[in-house]
Amino acid sequence: MLMTGCGTKESSKMDTKDMTTRDAEFHTELFGENTYIFSPEDDPGQVAQTLDAIYEKQEADQFGEARYAIYFMPGEYDETIEADVGFYTQVAGLGELPTDTKLQSLQCTARWLSDDPSNHNACCNFWRGVENMELETNTMWAVSQATFMRRVQVDGALFLHDEYGCGLQHRSDDGFRLTAAVAFQKL
Repeated sequence: MLMTGCGTKESSKMDTKDMTTRDAEFHTELFGENTYIFSPEDDPGQVAQTLDAIYEKQEADQFGEARYAIYFMPGEYDETIEADVGFYTQVAGLGELPTDTKLQSLQCTARWLSDDPSNHNACCNFWRGVENMELETNTMWAVSQATFMRRVQVDGALFLHDEYGCGLQHRSDDGFRLTAAVAFQKL
């Protein structure tokens, strides 16, 4: 299933149901079935449900074969939408600037290795990325190598390990960050 908001604005001259179906078929054919394109006009509940379903599949799929691309058209998204980023998942804003696409929250946790709450080892969190968007709250990006965070503005704090704690059990390699602007807050 591909969700897209392309062509669903009221100003569209075509029936929005037909236009959305046609756009969804076009994007699926062009980009593949694991590419999702959202717009701020899309139903926030459906967007959140789709993101949660992808994360549920990809959270611990370290050597799986599925790949996902999740794109957000420019605009500000509902505060109930939180993107959790699992293995083989790319999340990107499609605006010219990172500040053109605003998500309330995006997280990458390191809890899939064990049910033990003291083992949040991010050194195995590979193959995922986020780029070209503004994140409006504190963000956890607990990752290791083969990851990226490019052209991202974080309006809160950026935590590079899980559980906002320190110590060997909460370790990470931090991945690759290029042009990530973070608004640090005094605590």
